Amino acid sequence: MMQPVLEMRQKLNTVIVGEEPVAFDVTIFATHQLYANLQQLQPEVKSFTSPLVELIGTSCVSLTDQSPQVMPDDFQVVDGLVSTLGKDGQESSEKFVLIISEAMNHICERCRRYSSESASCPCQRCLSAMATRYS
Repeated sequence: MMQPVLEMRQKLNTVIVGEEPVAFDVTIFATHQLYANLQQLQPEVKSFTSPLVELIGTSCVSLTDQSPQVMPDDFQVVDGLVSTLGKDGQESSEKFVLIISEAMNHICERCRRYSSESASCPCQRCLSAMATRYS
């Protein structure tokens, strides 16, 4: 399961050369078994904190199995094929598309991720961590 994610991260890094991945959001369109495998790392459609986000290195990852119909002009798009194993142990080639955009949220001054809804407030993850520490 890790190899396809690492290949996607490599494709992402070839597009954003010289820039920090955390300054971007990415939507991953994946087919069949690849989508099912990625859902194990991120069951929710959109996340700032899933294991998939940590592996890809961007601020946010959205995961879909629906092929994108329209692409905004300011997004960068890269596609590829990766080998993945199905539940039956058979290897197959699966298609993916990375839709890369600048991070939509503000930078959190505590964790340095673009996951804060406000420029003057930490992100939800950091607020939860701080609340737990002081409770």
